[in-house]
Amino acid sequence: MTPTDAELRAYLSGDASAPVLTKIEELAAQDDVVAARLAALDPLAGPVRQAFAGMPSASRLPDIPAPNQQTAGGTPMRFAACLAVGIALGGLGFWSLQETPQAPDWQVAVAQYQALYGPETIAPLTSDPASLATQFARASDALGRQLDPVGLAAAVPELSLKRAQVLHYEGDALIQIVFADQAGRPIAFCLLRDDELDDQTWTTAELSGLQSATHHADGLGVMLVGDGPASTITEWAKTLSEAI
Repeated sequence: MTPTDAELRAYLSGDASAPVLTKIEELAAQDDVVAARLAALDPLAGPVRQAFAGMPSASRLPDIPAPNQQTAGGTPMRFAACLAVGIALGGLGFWSLQETPQAPDWQVAVAQYQALYGPETIAPLTSDPASLATQFARASDALGRQLDPVGLAAAVPELSLKRAQVLHYEGDALIQIVFADQAGRPIAFCLLRDDELDDQTWTTAELSGLQSATHHADGLGVMLVGDGPASTITEWAKTLSEAI
C-alpha cells in the first residue's frame, strides 16, 4: 500500500478508517519515505524541524559517548513517527546527555519533545467533538484502556482539550493528550503502557525547562508536563489521572 496525501492527512487528523490508520502507522515505523511525507504534511512538524536545524549531527560528535545509542539502534529515533523524522544521535540522543539522570528515559524524552511546543504550535488544532471522539477511540485501542474525552475535558476547567494522538516509545504505545492553559500554552498529559515500568509514587521534576509530575502503577506511566508552577502541574496531573 502506498498511502495518498489525503489518507495521510486523514491519519494525522484521526479521521481515517481503522484499517488505514493501522497500515499507515506500520508503514511510518518501517518506511522513511512514508514517515517523511507524514512530517511534511503535519502542521506541527515545522517547529520541530526548525528546532533541530542547528543541532550537531552524529558525525560531529564522534568522541561523545551516547548511553541511548543502543536504544536508538543507530537509526532515526521514531519517538513520534510524523514529527521526529530524522532525529538521530545528534537530536534526542545528544540532549539526553544533559538531562537530570534520576528521571526515567521516557520522561526525559517526553519533556524534550514537549519543550518544542509553544502556543503557536497548538493554536491551529481544532477540537470539535467528532474529531476528538475519533482521536480518543484510536488512543484507547492503542493503550488498551478506555479514555473519555468528555471526562478529561471536564476534569480541569482551566485547561482546554486540543488533541489526542498515538506516539510510540521503544515499541510501547505512548498517548499524548494536548491541552491549552488559559494563556494558550501547551500542557501535555502523556500515558505510557509498559509492563516493565517500576511502580513510582508521584514525583515532580524540572525537565527541559518544564515542570512535570509523574506516577507509575500497574504498568502504566502517567505524566503531565508543561510551563507552570510545580504545585499546579502536580494538582492537575493527579486530577487528570483520577479521570482516566
